[in-house]
Amino acid sequence: MKLIEVTSKFSKKLFNKLPLIIYKNDPNFACPLIKMVEETFDSEKNSFFKHGKAIRWILIDAKGDPIGRIAAFIDFDKAHVFEQPTGNIGFFECINNIEASSLLFNSAKDWLSEKFIFQTRKGNSLDTYRCKRRPNWKDCGIYRF
Repeated sequence: MKLIEVTSKFSKKLFNKLPLIIYKNDPNFACPLIKMVEETFDSEKNSFFKHGKAIRWILIDAKGDPIGRIAAFIDFDKAHVFEQPTGNIGFFECINNIEASSLLFNSAKDWLSEKFIFQTRKGNSLDTYRCKRRPNWKDCGIYRF
């Protein structure tokens, strides 16, 4: 498995293709609009970037096929509203593989920790579900930090 930061046209294509691969057999799946996803990460179109940062990754397997994705966000205007500085994670999609999902979540957590963020919020963009980081294990939805 190889984790790639989404920066190129090719990696953006893989990032947006992944949900189609994972949910190809789900009759209830509604594909996110690629234009809306890309505008979320476009500093010219999303005012969030005036006071925030975002990063996203795609996880590929040995054959070069995408198997997971995640994004991490920091809103510097809101990061210190909470008791501990707070960041966000979202756009998580992954095959049913603990190693792959752990690599994705740990990469997002580590990026946020490097920026002195000690809590994460999980959501598709910048909201919902807060988790406090502690020196020991704790529950955070389906994932333990």
